Amino acid sequence: MRNAVLIIMLLLAIPCSGAEKTKFFLTWKYTAASQDDSAKLSLFCDHFEYKFYQGMEQYFPCATKTSFANIAVALDNERQKQLLGVNDESTMQSLAGAMGYQYLVSLKMTQVGQNLFMFVSCHHMAQAQMLVNVMEQGPMDEEAFDVVDKLAEKFFDKLLKYEICPYRGTIKVQVTTDLNVDERREYPVYCNDEDRLYKMHYKETKHSEHFWTFEKETKVWARSFIDYSVSEESEREIEDGCYSCPQGKTRRYYRETTSKNGKIDEVSQESELYGKKVDDARVEITFNDDGTYTIKIDATSQKSEVSETRYKTAESWCDNENKPPETIKNLVDIPLTYVFGPYKGTARDEFLTAHPDPVVVTDPVSGEKRTYEISFELLRE
Repeated sequence: MRNAVLIIMLLLAIPCSGAEKTKFFLTWKYTAASQDDSAKLSLFCDHFEYKFYQGMEQYFPCATKTSFANIAVALDNERQKQLLGVNDESTMQSLAGAMGYQYLVSLKMTQVGQNLFMFVSCHHMAQAQMLVNVMEQGPMDEEAFDVVDKLAEKFFDKLLKYEICPYRGTIKVQVTTDLNVDERREYPVYCNDEDRLYKMHYKETKHSEHFWTFEKETKVWARSFIDYSVSEESEREIEDGCYSCPQGKTRRYYRETTSKNGKIDEVSQESELYGKKVDDARVEITFNDDGTYTIKIDATSQKSEVSETRYKTAESWCDNENKPPETIKNLVDIPLTYVFGPYKGTARDEFLTAHPDPVVVTDPVSGEKRTYEISFELLRE
C-alpha cells in the first residue's frame, strides 16, 4: 500500500514521456561503519551519479535519466520516510517499472574496514534481464573518487554492447538462389532371360530472387518491403528394361516435367506494436567485444500463390499415360533469417554503414547456392 501511494505521488510530480522514449532510473544504497564514513560514501555515490549523467549524455543522447535522489527531493522528508521504508532493490524495481523506466541502474557501496567495495548493475525491466554487472575495490579515502571513475568507465564499456539508442535508417538485402543439376545413372538389370538396362536422367534448374528493403524504426522492428520471384524447372526421364507389370517384366519409358513460377510482393503482418498490426520484420544489432557488430534479420512474407505445373507420360504394356498438364496452386511464404557481419564499429559510432561483398553459401547436400548481399546506412537516434 505504501508503494502504491508513493507511485501515485511520483506520477503526478513527474511528466510522462512517449512510449518509445528510452528512460533510465538510477538508485543507490551504501553500508558504512560510522556516521562520518556514511557521509563519505554519500559523496562517492554523488560522484558516480555525476559520471553516470555525463556518460549518458555522451553515449546515449536519446535517453532520459533520473535518480532516486532527484525524485526524493520532490517529497517531504518525513513523508518520504513513512512511504518508502527500506530502500531495497525490489522496491526500486517496482518503482522504476511503475514509472515506465526501461532500465534500472543500481549502485551499491559497502565498507569493510578501510576498504570500499563498489557494485553497479543495469537491469532491463521488461525483459527481466541483467545487462551489466561490474565491481571495483578501493580505499576509504580520496582515492575512491578515481575508483568511482573506473567503475563508471567499466559500466559504460559493458552497456555499450547493447543498442540502447536505436539506429534508424534503410537496410537493403538481396538474396539469390541458384541450382543446376544434371545427373545420369545407368546399371544393368536382368529379366526374361535377358540382360537389360535401367537408365535415369534427372535435370533441375532453379533461380529465385528476393529483394528486401527494411526501414528500421526501433531497436528491433522495421517496416519492410519484399519483391520475390521464383522460376524452377525439373525433368526426370526413366527407361526401365525390367518394369513390373501384371503380365510380367517389360520395358517402360517414363517422363515427368515440373515447372514452378510465382511472385510475392507483400510482407506478413502478424506482429503487433503499440496495439497495431505491423510487418513481421525484426532487425537486431549486436555489438561484440572485439569492436565489431552483427545485424540479425528475421522476416517473412505473406502467404501467396505459386503455380506448379506437372506433365507426365508413360509407355509400357500396363502403364500408358498421356494426360494434359496439371496445374496446382500452392500457398507459400518466403522467410529471411540470416546474421550479417561482423562489421567494424561500436555503439559509440553515430553512423553505421557498409556495402560489403556478397556472401555465397552452398548447401552441402543439394548443392544449391545462396548469395546474400546487404547495404545499409543507419543513424543513431
